[in-house]
Amino acid sequence: MDTKQTDEIIKRLELGEPLSKITRDKKLPDASTVYKHSRDNKELHDKIMQARQTGVWTLLDKIAEDMEIPKTPQELQRELDEKMKKFLAKGGKVEKVKAHKPTKEQMKSWTI
Repeated sequence: MDTKQTDEIIKRLELGEPLSKITRDKKLPDASTVYKHSRDNKELHDKIMQARQTGVWTLLDKIAEDMEIPKTPQELQRELDEKMKKFLAKGGKVEKVKAHKPTKEQMKSWTI
């Protein structure tokens, strides 16, 4: 594991990306290699653990930020449109269907 790879792993851990996902990157060593080097090198182990701790705080910051800022209907619609665009780009299909009319029993059971 070279310095460039180590720096990339540390950077991505600090951003909150899981090591299991990072090590699936073909340009980086697999998880067992990272763990072996970490066991054999205390300095590397400490860097990884510090980066993971920073990554947790990064994720907590993102969560707090999402909770603090209420989204407008327009922002929510843009997010939904973007998700739909990605869905359709992957080959997803949207079919128009007839509206479902509730049965009498359903109408009786619904309360307001």
